[in-house]
Amino acid sequence: MKFLSLNVIVLTACIYLFAFYQFERWHVAILGGGDTWGYYVYLPAIFIHQDLANLENSVSVRNSYGVSYVNTATKNPLGIHEAQYIGDGKQVIKYTMGVAILNVPFFCIAHLLAIMTNYPADGYSLPYIVLIHLSSIFYVLLGLYFLRKVLLNFFSDKITAISLLVVALSTNLYYFSVYNSPMSHAYLFSLYCLLLYGTVQWYALYRLRYALLVGLTAGMITLIRPVELICIVIPLLYGLTSWGAVKQRLLDFKTHYLAYSLAALVFVLAGLPQFLYWKWISGGFLFYSYGNESFNFTDPHIYSGLFSFKNGWLAYTPVMIFALLGCLFLLKHRKFLLPIYVFLPLHVYIAYSWWCWYYINGFGSRPMVETYALLA
Repeated sequence: MKFLSLNVIVLTACIYLFAFYQFERWHVAILGGGDTWGYYVYLPAIFIHQDLANLENSVSVRNSYGVSYVNTATKNPLGIHEAQYIGDGKQVIKYTMGVAILNVPFFCIAHLLAIMTNYPADGYSLPYIVLIHLSSIFYVLLGLYFLRKVLLNFFSDKITAISLLVVALSTNLYYFSVYNSPMSHAYLFSLYCLLLYGTVQWYALYRLRYALLVGLTAGMITLIRPVELICIVIPLLYGLTSWGAVKQRLLDFKTHYLAYSLAALVFVLAGLPQFLYWKWISGGFLFYSYGNESFNFTDPHIYSGLFSFKNGWLAYTPVMIFALLGCLFLLKHRKFLLPIYVFLPLHVYIAYSWWCWYYINGFGSRPMVETYALLA
């Protein structure tokens, strides 16, 4: 039994939970509006207020807690920017529903606790806020557990423990797990850990459950943040170390076509709720809910996104310089060479082509958090 790396996960759990307990403003993350509320609002709107089409009650109850704000710059009649008004009283939530789906078990527990303890069962009282924060910590710890399993295939328990310690406590994963945890990035990190685990296990054992795990995690990653569709290059390119390996992979597709087909089906099914929601609310299976916000792929801010003190990644997460240097030595672990060399530049290019390339909150450039599983 390799205890050192396991103890790091236990230590991380203790530090995360203690830090969350000591933090005095964690309730603002959801009640204050913004991205965190936008990811979460599906749940109270569907299960409590039944106002998914217009969000009127959901917004009203949130505002009643006194920590919400009205965005005077928006033309939305509700005074919010987390949804796009499309006429006829309809609001399309700006954010996709992947985080909300992951939060369903914790939301249900919170709802039962609210009823049992006489807190308002409105989706915004104390049990809901606490459980949604704890869900993020739970998923990160789960991700670290499976990342540990991946690393132990290639490294000693000591090296694995150090890697987990650095990722969990020396990067902005910590901030987005504890203080701004209802954001998407900690959940994405966990899903990438599971994607790596499923990928490694699939090509080692070719068991159906690992193919399904790859399909499900890739589908959920894409559902949470559609531009993360590029995550599929990880299982597709893993292990391609030579032309002979490429030929063998093509034979694998033929030999295990059923497993690959089912993985693809699960991938598509993961996104089905979002397509159905868009169809129901807007009349089309695809809907761009970000309005005038967009990517500028001809003018990316890559240097600033990586090095600027205006929330550049490496300026505030310098420990990841060692991960990038490690990429130079991937010939020793060539199965990961192509996935990293293709995925990482694509991810950086897409992330820093966004109009708001500095991503406002959480020093260390939050869209890079989900890459830490692969960079480990």
